[in-house]
Amino acid sequence: MKFGGTSVGSVESILNVKKIVEASSDSVVVVVSALGGVTDQLIRTAQMAQEGDAAYLDSYHEMVGRHHRMIDAVIPDVEKQIELLKVIDAMLDELKSIYQGVYLIHDLSEKTLAFRDIAMTKNVLKDRLRNIYHTRIVYPTLQNEEEKKEKTEE
Repeated sequence: MKFGGTSVGSVESILNVKKIVEASSDSVVVVVSALGGVTDQLIRTAQMAQEGDAAYLDSYHEMVGRHHRMIDAVIPDVEKQIELLKVIDAMLDELKSIYQGVYLIHDLSEKTLAFRDIAMTKNVLKDRLRNIYHTRIVYPTLQNEEEKKEKTEE
């Protein structure tokens, strides 16, 4: 099952996805993308940092708050919330460091913009979610998309 965009854009939509997955009598593979609008916000925030706009921090904190609210609303078990928040906060702290570096040097390379290091940490989150929900979760990455494109072009 693949979910992206508006299907993971709000608490209500994620709860709906959760119901769909939990209703399946078979083992399922769940493919999810970033929360709706987050990818664009990641890029906008990086561009703000590159331009020396200190408001990048406000945008960053907005993303943090959105993820925290989503976890609070979607995961009822407080212990599991705490476990997931530790992982998410570590990833978000890494993202903040990247933004701060971009802000300080006013440079946004393709490598930085792709956030490959952040995408790789999704594997940690995937494992935690799998342990919480006993479901296999797959995160598509930019690298996977590039590999598909290369194969198509051959």
